[in-house]
Amino acid sequence: MLVAASLVAGITDAQSFVSSSEPVRLIELYASEGSSSCPAAEAWLRKFRERDGLWSRAVPIAFHVTYWDRLGWPDPFAQQTFTVRQRQYSAAWGSRSICTPGFLYAWLRRRWRRVARLV
Repeated sequence: MLVAASLVAGITDAQSFVSSSEPVRLIELYASEGSSSCPAAEAWLRKFRERDGLWSRAVPIAFHVTYWDRLGWPDPFAQQTFTVRQRQYSAAWGSRSICTPGFLYAWLRRRWRRVARLV
């Protein structure tokens, strides 16, 4: 009974969230387990879990794409929706090519090593 009461008390406690004047940056990684270039980029993105600015300064997201699956190493995390998303960005920039690893930082297309210096 005490446990249930504490759970209910925890649910009813009010929480407040305050935005800072600095915008939160979205960092999108387009990757595939079938691409040999992606592990280093994914390792870099994982380091955000240990940074103070996680969620308040930067939100890192990895999207696994499907276009490498045809080479014999299907990516269990890949979704066609993510591939379409990356292609839509590419089309918006007037480009016909997409690649992995591909990064978007604050809606700007960047090479992943260049993003590492920005953040």
